[in-house]
Amino acid sequence: MKAYSSILRRAYRRSAQSLTQVPVRTMAGGGKIHKIDKNETNFDICVVGGLNATALTKFLQNEHKGWKIALISERSKFVCPELYFLCSHSAIKVLKLESGSVGSQVDASSRVEVGVRATKVNPDKNEIELSTGKKFTYKSLVYAPGFDHSVNNIKGLSEFEKEGDRTNVYSHIIDNVARTD
Repeated sequence: MKAYSSILRRAYRRSAQSLTQVPVRTMAGGGKIHKIDKNETNFDICVVGGLNATALTKFLQNEHKGWKIALISERSKFVCPELYFLCSHSAIKVLKLESGSVGSQVDASSRVEVGVRATKVNPDKNEIELSTGKKFTYKSLVYAPGFDHSVNNIKGLSEFEKEGDRTNVYSHIIDNVARTD
């Protein structure tokens, strides 16, 4: 009984501040993240692209600690491509395209430049210039542009889309003779 009362007393004394926790990486989470300086222009790796570049940056962060990585993306948001056909062909009527932000996917240990394009690359100086006029130097440059999966860019897909549900194939287990029509 004495042990329970001491636990209850300690729990009672906690303030709201001690109950509120800020997520911190420890032990299995990889340790504390050291934020990259906002004025940093010299990087180990510059990754240029969209969602694929974001995924690659996240992978590199998880696999190799300590690299200074810059992610350069024209778009600040992305659409989940695995939902594209389900939404565009109304396979699931209530489903909408989900999206997320590029910055939310990448740890603060890397630099994220969104809404800008890489306009010039000088391989002799290992330098990349952005549409904002900023210049980054790099040891490795990675292009990960992905692909444009819009209907108009895939031959035959716009015609296929006009057909609607008529071209869909459904497989049902027949549980009633009336449903076989």
